[in-house]
Amino acid sequence: MLNLLVLGLISSYPLLTGATGSPVNNSTEDGMRCSAAPGTMLSSLVGQEDFAINCNDERSTAHAEKLRQLDNRMAAMENNFELFAGVQVRQMVTKQVYMYNGWKESRNLLFKNFDGFVDYKTARSRCEEFGGRLAAGILRHPETVRYIITSKYIGAYPRNPWIGYDDIDTEGSWVWADGGVIDEETTEWNTNEPNSYQGKDEDCGQLVDSTENVLRMNDQPCTEGQSYICEIDLNDF
Repeated sequence: MLNLLVLGLISSYPLLTGATGSPVNNSTEDGMRCSAAPGTMLSSLVGQEDFAINCNDERSTAHAEKLRQLDNRMAAMENNFELFAGVQVRQMVTKQVYMYNGWKESRNLLFKNFDGFVDYKTARSRCEEFGGRLAAGILRHPETVRYIITSKYIGAYPRNPWIGYDDIDTEGSWVWADGGVIDEETTEWNTNEPNSYQGKDEDCGQLVDSTENVLRMNDQPCTEGQSYICEIDLNDF
């Protein structure tokens, strides 16, 4: 594919090509105007190790400068392509490995429910060990919310999973683990929540109920043991 892109670039420089569109050396009866430049990316891609780069007259020097620019552009294209391909491979492998171990995928986010029944800090640390965070982004995706509801992630205590939503840093200022904002079409507070019930310090969010399409949240003391939902953003790999 890269070779096709390269040949397309070459064709945009008509002064560098012959009638057939193939690169040619500029020569005279007195000998070569340009010296060979083997080993450049351009020469290796077009299969002509003697393709000229360094020239010694004005016209050929202009041609050579365009060749150098083209060679630099192709080198940059190759680096970008390799970087892009590497990212795609890493994301694909990561996705397959995690999904093999029971994770689900939605909009480039992987997620899984855990019945470890741990406090909020431990749940957050365990998600981070997977390279992720407590659930946040998936709770703004209607299709994922419906999956969570129908899969009964939410049940009787302690199956009220921790999610990545808390006001630990500043009381009353609730923050999502991914820096997003609440979407009340998919996630909202349960009736009369948050309320720091009976004066307790309830700084951590959990899922406690749902309607047909909306998850309902409650504020809870962070030290209580609950199940938890982790998510992993494949864009981080």
